[in-house]
Order: sequence, then structure tokens, then C-alpha cells
Amino acid sequence: LIVLASKLDGSATTQVPTAPNVAGLSVRDVLIDGIRGLNIGTGVANLPASSVLTFEASNIVADGVSDGVPDIVVSQIAEPTDGSFSIYSFTDAAGNIVGYPVQVAFNSSGVPVIGRYKSDFFTLPVGQPLNTAQINGSLLIGANTREIRMVAYKIGDFGIDGSNASAAKLFKVMPSGTSDPAFMAYNRNRFQIPAPEITAQPASQALCPGGGTATFTVTVGATSSGTETPTYQWYKNGVELENGNGINGAHAATLTINPISAVHAGAYRCLITNAAGAALSNTAYLNTIITAGADVATCFNTASPMDVSSLGNNPSYQWYKSATNSNDNGVAVTGATSATYTPATSLAVGPHYYYVISRPAGLTCATADVKSDVIKYTVVSAPTAGVITADESICPGGYATFTISEYTGTTIQWESSSALAGPFENVTGSTTATTATLYLGSVATTTYYRAKVTSTCGTAYSEVRKVTVNDTYTWTGNVDTDWSKPGNWTCNVVPTLSTIVIIPAAPVNQPHVHTIIGLAKTLTVEAGASVTIDPAGTLQVADKVTADPEAVVTVENNGALLQDSGVENSGNIIVKRNSNSLYKLDYTLWSSPVAGQNLLAFSPFTQTTRFYEYKYGANSSNVSGEYYFPLVPSANSFVAGRGFLIRMPDNLSGNTAYNVGTAQYVFPGIFTGVPNNGNIQTQLTIGQTQAGRFYAAGNPYPSPISVAAFYNDTQNAVNIEAGSAIYFWRKKNDTTVTSYATLTLSGFTANAGYPVGTVAGGTQPQTGGQDNAQYYPASGSGS
Repeated sequence: LIVLASKLDGSATTQVPTAPNVAGLSVRDVLIDGIRGLNIGTGVANLPASSVLTFEASNIVADGVSDGVPDIVVSQIAEPTDGSFSIYSFTDAAGNIVGYPVQVAFNSSGVPVIGRYKSDFFTLPVGQPLNTAQINGSLLIGANTREIRMVAYKIGDFGIDGSNASAAKLFKVMPSGTSDPAFMAYNRNRFQIPAPEITAQPASQALCPGGGTATFTVTVGATSSGTETPTYQWYKNGVELENGNGINGAHAATLTINPISAVHAGAYRCLITNAAGAALSNTAYLNTIITAGADVATCFNTASPMDVSSLGNNPSYQWYKSATNSNDNGVAVTGATSATYTPATSLAVGPHYYYVISRPAGLTCATADVKSDVIKYTVVSAPTAGVITADESICPGGYATFTISEYTGTTIQWESSSALAGPFENVTGSTTATTATLYLGSVATTTYYRAKVTSTCGTAYSEVRKVTVNDTYTWTGNVDTDWSKPGNWTCNVVPTLSTIVIIPAAPVNQPHVHTIIGLAKTLTVEAGASVTIDPAGTLQVADKVTADPEAVVTVENNGALLQDSGVENSGNIIVKRNSNSLYKLDYTLWSSPVAGQNLLAFSPFTQTTRFYEYKYGANSSNVSGEYYFPLVPSANSFVAGRGFLIRMPDNLSGNTAYNVGTAQYVFPGIFTGVPNNGNIQTQLTIGQTQAGRFYAAGNPYPSPISVAAFYNDTQNAVNIEAGSAIYFWRKKNDTTVTSYATLTLSGFTANAGYPVGTVAGGTQPQTGGQDNAQYYPASGSGS
């Protein structure tokens, strides 16, 4: 319905549809054709200022100019630019103004709005049905609509009266360049515009091809002046006809086709033109023409119709289904005899092909059949999310990737959740969140992901996958044996107290904790693997230590295994602790840092009668007191938190000086068992009055303990007698000096012993005033 002028909404190149019933007419023709011309809500877009229009206006009747009936009505279906205006006037045959012109500004300040219309053909794509036009270019309810304005004039408004009416021959329109007229109407009782006027339209015909004659005739009434001679141009399917090949009268009022063949079927119309204007006849059909509707895509188990458009002579319809994309050799669909057909919802997923054969109703000749193009009817399955790649485990701050394949659907949206059960939300911050492969950067915590695949037929979700941010570091030993080097660990990061640590057997380089503090949340040493805590090294484990029976965990002399929680450990470790340099008959007060260490196995070359514990109890004469009670070493093991007095070995192979008592020896104590951990409570004496008594105790852990923490512990503060000291065994085999040195929070007090028996020399320990925060009895020591 829209005729394109110089611009479409400001664009000189945008195309716009022109309705078939005005194709071939000029803007001037459609503005005054009240039957096939423009109506309100349609219009000419931005009629250019250079397109000055003139209409023959003859036989003006000047009487009754004040009868209240408008003589000229002009419409406007948008709002032109402010400041623009159109000019209307009557002129003589030479173009001189008769009377005076009228200037009209079709905007908010000039002519009020009388209504609005919604269908916006300005934005309708070329070739699309007019009923699909949107609301002013938008599908939104309430979107802006186009304004309708109208203004009416009497010829007296132009200064036309009895004195000059005979001089007026033409009506002239000078558009503003931004106006959008729908139509201009004139009062035929006031004057005439002698454009052609069709009084009899051509009639459709239904004839069998192969012989016979088809005739189409158009009749034009006499014009007002009787001097305008019309010309004729016949069209078939919008294409100008010329005489020949059975066509006669292509430029006359009557068109004859003889003999009729199948190719002549079509839509015929005639354009009649004279100096004042033009008129286009209605369409007449020879037999039938058919146009296939658009291809259809529908969801499985969903009914969707197809249609064709068949015009001319009450056409009949028969739908056919084809095995291929062809309109030959199809099978007729029973009962499908209308312009619309809806296939069964049970059609298989995939493409199907249909076409229609049509002919005029009443004709039985197959030569009159016309076939539509093939309509492709595609049944689409519900979407599937396909296959998603496996879970991923990454290092902290690492990257992860998930991909889905074999999916069906049109759009992908990745979702994430902190929990397996959801809720899931759209992934943000990734440019690949709507692609088949999701790239994730720097995932901070364990997160769950899935892909949502959608189509017009629904939504599908993939299986949920997990990105685990790895808090487990495994020893690789790629660099050397140093625990503290990042390159020796997976993720190239040294463990912390939040890290689960695993030591496998495979690496050639097994870890050593040197003069640093190694850290772990838990420590698991697998079969065949080893961990060595070197002298002055400390391994701090926040939780459990697990050692396989075939693993080797060694705490060297002056090394330490320190644990933060009281969890029970699993598996044996080796803790080494050297004695002082002592003579054959000297004693050491030992305490075991592991569970299950047998006394005799600990010191197998000590005389079996020289293993003691010191406590308050009844002696062999049933006299209560504080005594050294002998133990049978083969039948007794160390008890956590208790001290045991063990003499040096009686005999060392190959060490004659030691064996005769003239040389000292450092005894290498080796404890093997499950490392003690947590709060250690031991009952010292049973059934005796214990207040004010002394007991041999010891450090039960494979690490030094804090003297300050020991004294300040709430429970210990209740059980330890006020002012009591910790007594450390410092005695050589010398009966002339006391056996102990004492330690309190106030300081350390040495006894009179010297490093070599009663012989003066060596260095006595410092006494009194030291910082008790530095008091740490070593692993394995008793007191």
C-alpha cells in the first residue's frame, strides 16, 4: 500500500513494499483514486519537495462555495519536521496562480492530531505479508504509533469565486519534502479531475488449455471534457504484454488469447492512462495461479499448519507428499483439499516435503492444473544437551575447560552453582558462556557447572560437572629433596597448613625437611615412600599423620614433628634422640615420643636389672616412699608421659675404652611406633597419698614442648604443687653430687656436676633469670 518517494524514514535507499493493486501507477494517480488508491493509515513516505504534482481541475462550479461541504481534503499520516510546510493552489493552464495559495504545516503546531494508527509498513521487509507489520517497528505493547492529521478547504479558501473560476484549470501541490500524504479527496460536484474512470472490469475465465479463446475487456467511461484519449497496457502477473504468441490486443480495451495453453494461466489487468491521470483495472484470472507459503519448522508432537495461496476462478486444492524436495510424483494426501493443511503430529523428526495442485472449480481437464513450489515441513526434536567432558581438578587459581558435543538446539548457556543440587545461575564474566566450550579462568573454590541448551522446542540440561580446586599437593621431587622448593610439588606450590600432602613412592628424590618449618594439613606417606625430618628441621602438621606399614618416616636427632590437633595418628614412625656423652655406668632419663616402644628393644645391651622408674610407692618391704623401682624390660614398654631411667649399654663391640670405663659414648636412642599426639594424661601412682611427691615424667611428643605452656595449663596448674620445679637428670656415676638440675618459670638451676664426673672443667649451664618462653625440653627427654 505504500508508495516509495525520496526517502523512507530518512533513508534514500531503504526498500518498501508496494501493493500489487497500485503497481504501475504514479503517486499522483493513487492520491486521487478512491477505489484502489491510498486510504487512511497508509501513505506516501516523505514526498520530496521536487515532486510538484498537478491535477487537471476543470469545470469549476463557483456557486454555493459556502455550502459547508469541503471541496478539497488533504491527509497526513506522520509528523513532518517542524518548520516545514506544503503549499496548495489553483493555477491557469500556463501555471499562473489563480486566487491565492494555501500554506499548511502538518505538525503539532499547525494541524491537530485526529487519530493514530499502529501498523507500520515503513519497517516491513520487502516480500513479507502486510499482516506481519509491527506496531511502529516494535512488538512492544504501548510503542509509539503514527499520528493521523487531516485538513479540509473550500475553494473560497483559495480565493476562487465566480470571477476567476473559469480561469482555473489545474490544482497544484508543492510538498514540503517531509510530508506523508495518504490521500487527497475532491468534491466532484465542485470540479472534475478527468483521469480515466473504469466503468466495467475484466472478468475471470476458466478454460481448458489446448484450444479455445480467452477474452478480457475493460470499459472506460467518458471523461468530463471528452477530449482525453486513453491508452491501454495489459499486464500478466505484473509483466507488460506485447502482441504475438497467441496474444492480441495488448494495447487495446480487449485482450484476446488464442489458442489457450497452460502457460497462459495467470493474473491479467489493464492500466489505462490519459493526460489527467491513470487507472488500473481489477485483476482477472485465466484459470488459476498458485503461490506456496513459507517453509515450516515445528516441534515434534506439535501441530503446525502449512498454506498456499491460489487465486482465480474458485480454485480447488489437493495436497501431495513427496519423498524428495520435488513437486513431481508425490502421493495425494487424503482429505487435504483446502488452502491450509496440518500434517499429523506423529511425523518423524526431520524434513518432509509437500506441494499442492490447483485448478478452477468445475474444470476436469488436467491441463488446467498448476503446481505450487515445494513446502519444506521440518519436524524438530526437543533439544538435547549431548555429552559433556569430565570433571576437572585444578590448582588454586588455575584454569578449567568444559565442552559439550553431540547436542541439538539453537542456543547454549552455561550455568554454575556452589552446590551439586543448585541453585544454578548463568555463568558471567566469561566470553565463552554461550558457546559449546566454556573456558574458566582462576576458579577460586570448588564449583559445579552444567550446560543449558534451548530451542523453540524446549530446554535440556547436560550432566553436572565439578571443578575441584585442589587442596591436595603431591610430592614430585622434580628438583631435589628439599621440602621447601615449589618445583618439588604438584601445582608448583609449597604446602601450607591448609594443604593435604601425599608422599608417593615413585619419585627418586624423597623429601627432607631441612632447617625450615615444613607445613601440611594432613600427611600421608604411601608404601615405599619416605619423609625425613633432618636435625633442626620441623614438620608442622595441622591434623593427622598416616604412614603406610611399608613407608619410612624419620625424625632425626633434634628434628621435630609438631601437630596442632589431638587427632590419633596411624602407622609407625622413627624418632631418633641422642643421649649426652656418657660413661658405661651412667644413666639417662628417657621418655618415648611414640606408642608401643619396648624398653629392652630400645636399649638391648643394657643390663636387664638397670631399667627403673621413679615414683612414690611401697617398696619390697612394703614401706611407702619415693623409690627407684626396677622393671623387667622385656615385659614393659614406655608409657606416654612417664620417665624411665636406663643405664648405658654394658658392652659395645669394638669400643674397648668405653667397655673398661675410660671413654664416653653417645647412645643413639631410636623410638619406633605411632607418634603420640593430643593431650597425654598418665596416672603416676595408684592407691597412695600422692600430694607433695615426686614422679619421673617426660616429654611424650616427637617435638619439644613449652615449659611455660606446661605450667600455665589450667589442669596442670591444679595438679602441680605450687612452687614445684621440673627436675632434669644430670648425674654422672658420681655419688658426691646431686642427681638433678631444676627448672621453674623463674629460671634454670644447675647442680654441682661437671661434664666429666667430679673433674673440674667444661662449661656449667647458666643459672637463673632466663626467658622462660625459650624453655623447650627436647623430644625423648625425661624429668
